[in-house]
Amino acid sequence: MTWARKTLGFPASMGQINCAVSTVTPWTYGAAQVANSGCYLSPPNAMAYLAKKLAQTGGAQQAVIFLLTGTQLHEFTQSISDLAAVFPHPDFTKLARRAAAQAGLDSEKMLLPGAQSQALSSAAPLAVSTARQAVSAQRIKQAVTAAAGGISLSDLGTALSQLQSTAAAASQAAADSLADLAGRRVDLWVFSDQGALSNIANAIQAGVPNPDAIYTMATLFVGELDPLLEMLT
Repeated sequence: MTWARKTLGFPASMGQINCAVSTVTPWTYGAAQVANSGCYLSPPNAMAYLAKKLAQTGGAQQAVIFLLTGTQLHEFTQSISDLAAVFPHPDFTKLARRAAAQAGLDSEKMLLPGAQSQALSSAAPLAVSTARQAVSAQRIKQAVTAAAGGISLSDLGTALSQLQSTAAAASQAAADSLADLAGRRVDLWVFSDQGALSNIANAIQAGVPNPDAIYTMATLFVGELDPLLEMLT
């Protein structure tokens, strides 16, 4: 597989994502270049960092990488904020705050302390607030539809009328929530493949987009990623 420009958004329905996650940024210990003017990370160096994670983990699985780059800090910060609004994984929300604070803080104090493990963490459900919101809204709509299908208004009278009003309000709130999520979009570079992680480790380092960028965020997902891929168009 090769790198491709994609749009990240929420589909009409969304399944559970089970995966391990690793993010590398200009403030990741052992990956960034630290100078008096700040912390920097190029896309090729970010891929070299993640390639080590993949090679150390081994095995054969699905892998997806989200990549955002910038040559100016304000541009990079805005890209991260846009991503966090659509997909507020803790890695993205923390990075958005860290990037925004860069101008006023000592760069070295922003480095994450200590050496990081080379291998990926164990796979776990990927929980982000908008994903939970989408799943909850979908479940509400399904429950309302199921309940309404077996109810006779003539038999239940006033009590049922009140229940119907409540159900309608819940259904509308769920629809509004899904519409809001469906309207959120962010463009980013994506690499996706399935197979031996050692081979993927080599592949991600070929043709890396925007190699001259000085600000880079790359997030590696490894696991059951079909629902994540469905979010990309």
